[in-house]
Amino acid sequence: MMHCIGYIKFGNTYPIKMKNGGQKEMVSFTVVDGFGTNYSFQMWPDDPQHAEVAAIIKDARRQPVQVDVASHVARLRKFQDGSEKPQTNFTATNVQFLSGSITPRVWCSGTVQYGGAYEVGGKDRSKKIMLSFSVADEIANSYAFQMWPDDPQHSWLAPLIAQARRQPIEVDVASYVARLRKFKDGTEKPQTNFVATNVVFPGLSQSEQSA
Repeated sequence: MMHCIGYIKFGNTYPIKMKNGGQKEMVSFTVVDGFGTNYSFQMWPDDPQHAEVAAIIKDARRQPVQVDVASHVARLRKFQDGSEKPQTNFTATNVQFLSGSITPRVWCSGTVQYGGAYEVGGKDRSKKIMLSFSVADEIANSYAFQMWPDDPQHSWLAPLIAQARRQPIEVDVASYVARLRKFKDGTEKPQTNFVATNVVFPGLSQSEQSA
């Protein structure tokens, strides 16, 4: 599962019209992590904490919080000027309001589905080796991770990642971006890519990880 520790930037509740004509109250709030990255969270009435969080979220600005991610979805958001941009929304669960000083962090624990190292071209026509791997959590979410050569672990992880299928993994999120991915059939769909750092394989010994 993905977990987020940070500070609430703002939050509120909003009535949302449903396709069946009904209405639901959505709790919406943004959490900022230690890298200054914003995470847009939503909580729906089917979550056991909905009523509790709805009652206090408006007054929770700047409060330290820990939130688990139940799911995430990338979608095209339409702005008032008519433009559309990809945006990632995270569904919140297990919200804990913390006290005292915290160390903001976003991390994911799960199992490597697949991974590899790929040569990609930069805008400056340079070639870089991008490490790409997918992590599945215990509630069937899948997270697409990338690691770039500027990360200190890049040279260590590059020879390991292709052999890491089905290995338990814990990985910190340095940042993320929602973008339109173009598929072979010409269609485009929003996708979220997470930038990985501080990768640990709990199932491997220190010698196996450094081999």
